[in-house]
Amino acid sequence: MHPTIADVLARPEVRAGAPAVRAGRAALGTPVRWVHVSEVADPAGTLPPGVLVLSVGVPVADPTTVPARYVDALRAAGAVGLVVEIGRQLPSLPAGLVQAARAAGFPLVELRRTVRFAEIVAGVLGRVAHRDDDPGPPGVEAAFRSLALHRVPPGRVVDELARRIDAPVVCEDLAHRVLLTAGGPDLRDWAARSRLAGPAGPDGWATAPVGRPGARWGRLAVPSRPTPGTAERVRALLHAAADAVSLLDPSPEGLLRSARDALVADLAVAVPSDAGRLAVRARAAGLDTEVPLSVVALRPAGDDVPGRAVDPEQAVDAAVAVVAPGATVVSPAPGELVVLVPGDGGPLLAALPATVAAATAGPGPFAAVADLLRRARDDAAAHAATGGR
Repeated sequence: MHPTIADVLARPEVRAGAPAVRAGRAALGTPVRWVHVSEVADPAGTLPPGVLVLSVGVPVADPTTVPARYVDALRAAGAVGLVVEIGRQLPSLPAGLVQAARAAGFPLVELRRTVRFAEIVAGVLGRVAHRDDDPGPPGVEAAFRSLALHRVPPGRVVDELARRIDAPVVCEDLAHRVLLTAGGPDLRDWAARSRLAGPAGPDGWATAPVGRPGARWGRLAVPSRPTPGTAERVRALLHAAADAVSLLDPSPEGLLRSARDALVADLAVAVPSDAGRLAVRARAAGLDTEVPLSVVALRPAGDDVPGRAVDPEQAVDAAVAVVAPGATVVSPAPGELVVLVPGDGGPLLAALPATVAAATAGPGPFAAVADLLRRARDDAAAHAATGGR
C-alpha cells in the first residue's frame, strides 16, 4: 500500500519538525505516491500525480501570489497536500492560504521546526519503492521517478526502459525525428513508419507522450509488437519512463543537436562499409541524405592564433541564417564546429569572418561525407596554423 499523508506525518523525520495540520484533516488518508520539493507558484507540468509537496514558503511569501489560485494550481498539477516549513523565509502561514486550503479540503501542514527535506524525501520514497500493489513491476514508478529526482540524462531513462522490457526504445520529437535510442531499434524509414504507428497500427507499437501537459514535445515508442502476456507490463514501464523524461524536461532541440553531434562524430571515424547504416541514422534524425552535401569545418577560437576574438559558433549561426538556412550545425567534439550544407559550402565559407579558421569540402553524396569531413577538418587545421584562409 502507498503511505497516506497521515503516515508521512507520523514518520520521525517529519515529527522532528513539529507538524501541525492547518487544513484538510479529513483528507489525511489520501495515498502519497511521491514527495517533491517545489517553490513555484504554478507547478503545472512539474509534478507527478499523487505528490505531497514540500516547501519553505517561497510562493506563499510572494505578495503577488493569490492563495486560492496557488491551492488550485497545486491540486491541478497533481498534488495531494502541501507541507510548509515555518522559518526565515516565512514566519507564519498567511491566513488567506489557510482559508483557501480549508475551503478546498486540501491538506495543509506547517512544520514549526527546521527539518531536512532530503531526509523526508528519502524516507517516503523508500517506503513507496517497496510497496507491493503497483500495477506494473514492483516499484516501477519509484524507480523511474528516482532517476528524474537525481536529474540523470534522459538517455539513461531510455536505456533503463530498454533494459527492463528487453526491447528497443526510441524517443522522438513531434516531427518524428529520432532524439534518443536504446536497444538497437530498426530506424529504416523511421518517420514514415512512426506516423502510422501506435497500439492500433500495423506493428502494434506501444507509445507514451513526453513533455509537460499542454506542451508535449514528443513521445517514447517501443517499435515492436509486445510478446503475448507482456503488453500491460510494457505499457506500465513505458508510461513510468515517459513521466520521468517529462519531469527532467529536456530541450528537444538540445536532444536533436546531441543526436546529430554523435552522428557526425561517428562519420569522422567511419569506413566505407558504415555508409548505409549512418545514412539510416541521418534520415531518422531529420537530415536529407538524397541531396549533395558540403562540409564546412571550423577550428575553435583562439586555438592556434593568439588574440582571435570571434566566437565561431556565433559567427556560424549568423552566416547560416543569411546564406545557408537549410544547413545543419553540429559539434562532433568539444570546441569543434562542423556545418553540413546542402549544395555548395562556398557561400557560407565566404560569409564567415576572416578571423575564423574554416575550410569546406564538397559537395558530394552522403556516402562521401566521411571523406569530405576529414578533408575539411584537415584544411581548417592548416589554415589555423598559418593564421588565415
